[in-house]
Order: sequence, then C-alpha cells, then structure tokens
Amino acid sequence: MQKLQLGVENVAYSDPEAKGATTTGEVAEILEQKYHVMRLFVELHGQSIADAIAQNIANDSAAMAHREKISKIPLKQAMEHIESGFRDYLSADEWQKTTGQVIAAAQNGVSHRFKSVKNRKRDPRPAFIDTGLYSASFRAKIG
Repeated sequence: MQKLQLGVENVAYSDPEAKGATTTGEVAEILEQKYHVMRLFVELHGQSIADAIAQNIANDSAAMAHREKISKIPLKQAMEHIESGFRDYLSADEWQKTTGQVIAAAQNGVSHRFKSVKNRKRDPRPAFIDTGLYSASFRAKIG
C-alpha cells in the first residue's frame, strides 16, 4: 500500500560561525519532535490534501481514457499542491496562530540569513522560516 510521505530534501545549512553544518533533515526531525509542524499541517489541511489527490487521480484517469499522456511521477500535481500548501502554511504562521505558542526567535525577528550579528535582528517573522531552507526543501511524495 502506498503512503503519503512528507519530509525534506536533506541539504546542509551553512553555518556563519563555521562551527559545523546542520542539515534540513536534522532540523525537520527536531521541529517535528518538539513542535509537530508537519503533523499540524496535515491536521489543518487534510481535506485539501485528500481533495488534491482525488482530483489528480480523476484527471489522470480521464487522460488515460482519452489515451493522453500522464506524468511519470505518481500524483505529481497533488504533490506540488501539498508542497505549495505547506509553504503557505508556514508563511501565514498558521502553526503559531493555531497552537498559541510563541517561538522566541521568530517573535524577536532573529534571522540567520545575514553574516553580521547586528543584521540578524529584524521585525517579527513567521515561526520556522529563518533562512527559508526548511520551507524550500519540503517535499511530498507517494511511496
């Protein structure tokens, strides 16, 4: 039986202090264990996810009935919809709005996009979007 899998491409973060590298996979595991970021996304958007998968299956079935080509990647359109939805969920700060929890670094506008410490503090930002790598590396697949 095929399952929907949510995760990240394992990419190394660059470390401004050169103390070592952390990967998106490690960060995703920590965030999931501590904050259940992806689990809450599925809980909030489960119907939209199911609808996207059902629509993709219907579209592929119709295409096959008309002898048209379909994507070689299973449920490609649905997976792209889920990935886009997760990025929107993070950008809209739905996790924080739903849980009521505050991530201090996000509230304080801490950003590791900049080498200079004085440039790291900005206006508040959505939780879990610091460098943008976690969000950008998010993937959904059937496997």
